Amino acid sequence: MVQASSYRPRLETLKQALDSFEKALEIETAPKDPVEADAIRNGQALKFGYCMELLWKAMKSFLYEQHGIECNSPKSCIKFFFQNTNISESDYRQLNIMVNQRNELSHMYNKRIFEELLNSLQGNLTMMKKCLKEFS
Repeated sequence: MVQASSYRPRLETLKQALDSFEKALEIETAPKDPVEADAIRNGQALKFGYCMELLWKAMKSFLYEQHGIECNSPKSCIKFFFQNTNISESDYRQLNIMVNQRNELSHMYNKRIFEELLNSLQGNLTMMKKCLKEFS
């Protein structure tokens, strides 16, 4: 069972993580040598994974505190979040894709998967910020 008091601190942690993620995405990798650029891109991907983890756990706390709904997995929390907030069906689909991307982080050695993830990071950040607004 989730304690209601975990909702607000989780939001603050999520906000801080999203700020850090956004700053990481602002780093230009083009002028860097390949090793530096690769390290930056890996860091950006890992920050996404960390933020995604914080997002679904914030959803879990929010749903319990605000709606009395218990959920125990990212996808179930996203489903209930969609049903109980103002996010659209396309937002719901994007959030599920983002969970899948987070799950694929262990396959970052796969160039295609990694490039697809990198290309979606800015949109993922925007989606996370949109969800953050729904918590208020």
